[in-house]
Amino acid sequence: MPDEQRMPNVWVVRADKGKETQRCVDGGFTGIGWKEAGDLSDLPDRASVDAHWRPLASPSDKPSQISSTIGNLARFLLEIRVGDWVITPETDLRWLRYGQVIGNYRYDPAPGDGCQYRHRRDVIWQARPLYRYEFTEEFQNRLGQLTVVQIRREAEFFERIGFAVRQPGPATGE
Repeated sequence: MPDEQRMPNVWVVRADKGKETQRCVDGGFTGIGWKEAGDLSDLPDRASVDAHWRPLASPSDKPSQISSTIGNLARFLLEIRVGDWVITPETDLRWLRYGQVIGNYRYDPAPGDGCQYRHRRDVIWQARPLYRYEFTEEFQNRLGQLTVVQIRREAEFFERIGFAVRQPGPATGE
């Protein structure tokens, strides 16, 4: 199914416990760390991300930490798509910023905006944040996990923001 016809996904992209949230919103992007990874633009799949990251990992990193980093980098690079939605908690974790992804992955080697994130995707952020506690507990529990995680209860999010998702209709035989 082409991207323009698929249902958008909803992702949490955590911004260092909210410390970078306002810079991301002000700059019109979402981002993640691991600047030592460099530009990932040419990596076509998760195996490539894995092969790229493992030599860069700290010798003191546990295998679970290495796998987690690879997963976060791969999801940000390969799985988030234009048209998807992102949620980023603010420093005050009661509030969630959200917006729609409008750009593919890009690497900014020397950002002039004060944000530590080099790995970025452009986002149109909504002006009004969401109150975390208006969501179900199951939804909220997904917000505090990995740096980049897909929300599987996207219908709850779309209902809350008033976003009508076009459902595919039955085949008409035309």
